[in-house]
Amino acid sequence: MATALGAELVDMDQVQVHPTGFVKADDPDGLTKFLAAEALRGEGGILLDASGKRFVNELDTRDRVADAVFHHCAARNTRAQHGSTGREEGPRAAAFLVLSQTAADRFGYGALGFYERMGLISRAAGLTELATALRVDKSVLRQTLETYDRARDSGEPDELGKSVFPAAMAAADVYFWGVITPVLHYCMGGLRFDSATHVLRSSGTAIRGLLAAGEVTGGLHGANRLGGNSLLECVVFGREAGRRAAELAAGAL
Repeated sequence: MATALGAELVDMDQVQVHPTGFVKADDPDGLTKFLAAEALRGEGGILLDASGKRFVNELDTRDRVADAVFHHCAARNTRAQHGSTGREEGPRAAAFLVLSQTAADRFGYGALGFYERMGLISRAAGLTELATALRVDKSVLRQTLETYDRARDSGEPDELGKSVFPAAMAAADVYFWGVITPVLHYCMGGLRFDSATHVLRSSGTAIRGLLAAGEVTGGLHGANRLGGNSLLECVVFGREAGRRAAELAAGAL
């Protein structure tokens, strides 16, 4: 509709891929995924390949974490999967998301319980059960978690560049785990607009009476939107668009 009125589009090639969308065990090939919230990693969750090894700084930017999953977790021997059938099911790149009990405490059991009820997160009683559930060598998994904790205790960045370690991993009585894959999340492109929410033509002139706010607009976030900024965008520009629409309806503009 807007382009038919002469509106210009901007940044339509910039589509954000979120690194962690849950893969359901009973629907691994489903095209729609539940988002595995950023806070799962922010509060201490780590990402493992199918051999039980870390491969990325979990707190890096979304694009870098997603790229790492595609790069390190796409081969048959590194791609995480549910179950033990050995069938080639699910997305072409996937990793395990693992939280210790401490990380789960930090994240909160309200949302975590929802993920469990939806079949997106499972529990494992200790390291042995976790290794069995992930189908990884227990000694490899133990070394991964102990190496992580040593880096945490050292106060120095680890070999992956991680310098913030929210929760210890190696000695948990309970672990929470799921399978994740990168998912399409947000389009940075859309209608060119100005700070007053007027939609603009390619000439830079405003289309009278056409206002826009939110994901329909483009040019605000560049190539990689930061987490939380879409809500901020909606509040700031949504309020402005509403104010101007009311003025327009009242004949003030």
